[in-house]
Amino acid sequence: MTGHKELKCRIYPFGSLSQLRFVVICSFYQGKMLLSFHGKHQSWETQGGHIEAGETPEEAARRELYEESGVTDAKIIPICDYFAWDSEGSSNGRVYAADICKLADMPSFEMSRIGLFDDFPERLTYPLVTPMLFLESGKKLGIRKSRENSEDAPRLLFSMDSKDYEGCTHTYVRNSARSIIIKDNRIAMIHSLKYNYYKFPGGGIEENETPVNAVIRETMEEAGLSVIRESVREYGYVHRIQKSTMYESECFIQDNFYYLCSAEEQRTAQKLDDYEADEQFTLEYVKPEDVIRTNLMEGHGSKDRRMLEREARVLKMLIEEGFFR
Repeated sequence: MTGHKELKCRIYPFGSLSQLRFVVICSFYQGKMLLSFHGKHQSWETQGGHIEAGETPEEAARRELYEESGVTDAKIIPICDYFAWDSEGSSNGRVYAADICKLADMPSFEMSRIGLFDDFPERLTYPLVTPMLFLESGKKLGIRKSRENSEDAPRLLFSMDSKDYEGCTHTYVRNSARSIIIKDNRIAMIHSLKYNYYKFPGGGIEENETPVNAVIRETMEEAGLSVIRESVREYGYVHRIQKSTMYESECFIQDNFYYLCSAEEQRTAQKLDDYEADEQFTLEYVKPEDVIRTNLMEGHGSKDRRMLEREARVLKMLIEEGFFR
């Protein structure tokens, strides 16, 4: 991944994500943030890096903390997991806070010096991510930082929290990306002929896949539409948390990223999974009011009504915000 200014992230409960590649350490010393200055990037950043083969995430955090700050005397505190992405890829990682007891000399690695800050400096390597992770870490340690850098964070459209997962013992996160394609005042939707409901073209984001690449791939597979990459614009995301419909002890979390985009006129053949073919997924350009009415009526077989409600609510927002004449 390119890192730097375009990197974005979403945070999840500690232990929620698998296939972790990185650790981030948000370090505090006597109530101040401790950042490391990267000589090559000429900017400030947290300590952190790749989890090496055979390491646990916490072992990687302690190693990276030493290599990038010299600190060995610190209490390491679990904070959260995160999903990060930019234009080239995505990855899962884990965040720890370091409550530092004693500073030490810097070792000879890629960081040139450390600095203590009451507020975030202007020159951050990851300006959209570092404040978010520090603020989350500060909450756990009872330390509040003054600037919330949410200007360019993904827009939360709404949350769907079923509050039915109190007894769950573990969490499963599966994020998705979905396309919003409007043509002649109609919306491109996938119609399940078997259960008579509509959904936006899209589906799960694969490992190391960016949300934009996922929405292009999924729209091609489900709808046979070739999304024009240059047209893709972020609309927002819906956060969903509920008890799993598959496992009694599992809490299911999903962020559904929606993208406004255009598609080529020429269509290709769909590449449907078995269940999609069984439901007879069909691309239709539909009036948004017809989709909302269909999804909110009774029926639809065994389909989770919360998913159908989600699509209806996104369409209502698009109507209210003037995307349809």
